[in-house]
Amino acid sequence: MTVPSGEYSLWAKREADNSWKLVFNKQHGQWGTEHEVSQDLDSVPLKATKASSSAEMVTISLTKGGGGGVIAIQWGDMKLTANFKAK
Repeated sequence: MTVPSGEYSLWAKREADNSWKLVFNKQHGQWGTEHEVSQDLDSVPLKATKASSSAEMVTISLTKGGGGGVIAIQWGDMKLTANFKAK
């Protein structure tokens, strides 16, 4: 998927089969756990693993790897990751 330049909100969505997706939503600045689904641009699958250490607060990091970069979202001992490339 290609995400055009702009501002987006990111949502980690748990699916019925317990898999996770990273949702790119065209709205930003909202608060809470609800977002306007009709404003979703697209989503990508996230890989869920157990983190080596626990994070008390939700932590989002971007690192080099996977032929581009890796986004990692961690809360407690759950870590969700996906590879990305910048154009």
